[in-house]
Amino acid sequence: MGNLKLHTKHIDELRTICAGKYAANMRQRWDIIWAQPASWRYAFFEQVYEYANDTHVDSALRAVVKPHPSCACTADQKPAPGVLWACTCGLVA
Repeated sequence: MGNLKLHTKHIDELRTICAGKYAANMRQRWDIIWAQPASWRYAFFEQVYEYANDTHVDSALRAVVKPHPSCACTADQKPAPGVLWACTCGLVA
């Protein structure tokens, strides 16, 4: 998985919560984390922020969660107003 700063324990936790989920951009990746119980998020970030920051967390998320197979996009982009997320390929939710 390259040179990710997050410890293996934390990458494994992200891999577990991201299992079976797809995300084409940063917003979608972080929505997976925010969908977790507050107690899990608090414990996770309390440990992670001792040695890493949000950029490192997003790099790990990018490594463990992939775009939907029907999505042709790979770049992060901002969704249109009123749209939760959208890809340049037209996959919208």
